[in-house]
Amino acid sequence: MENGNVVTVFVYNIPISMHWKGLWALFGYHGEVVDAFIPTKRCRNGQRFGFVRFSNERDVQMVILRLNGFFLLGKRIRVKMARYNGRKKFWRKALFQKEQEQSIDLVQEEKSEESLNNRIAKIGLGELIVRRIQGRHFLVEILDEELLDSLRKTEWSYLKDFFIKIEPWSEKLKFNER
Repeated sequence: MENGNVVTVFVYNIPISMHWKGLWALFGYHGEVVDAFIPTKRCRNGQRFGFVRFSNERDVQMVILRLNGFFLLGKRIRVKMARYNGRKKFWRKALFQKEQEQSIDLVQEEKSEESLNNRIAKIGLGELIVRRIQGRHFLVEILDEELLDSLRKTEWSYLKDFFIKIEPWSEKLKFNER
């Protein structure tokens, strides 16, 4: 990877039969794919979308040129650079538990549960439920087993836009702050 930077593209109008592995294979033909993800949530108009992460910007530019407007299983896909709101206002910390698919998160600024839930839903992870536990610590429930596995495989990369650290949930958890 160049400079350790990962560059993400947004893919719109993904066919219903397309799996994230197929997305990875298609985009991997045109560049070095680091990750591919298709949320279960859809756009407002019902179209499926997803994200593909690349190890460098050169591959991303090539992929956009080659695949934007490409017909995939009868649908014309759109490919563009993903937009981010940035990581300036948030720190991240989350603890996950396999049995209940829950996690604890630390956020730098005081944010309401509703605000955090809305921001997470905007990136297609509306299935997550965020609850404040104490101070800047939050519990995140992930009830969908497939989504949990996908997030684990990507080392929680989509949640890292919101949280500093992700660790397994533990009954022994103690907070140092009040």
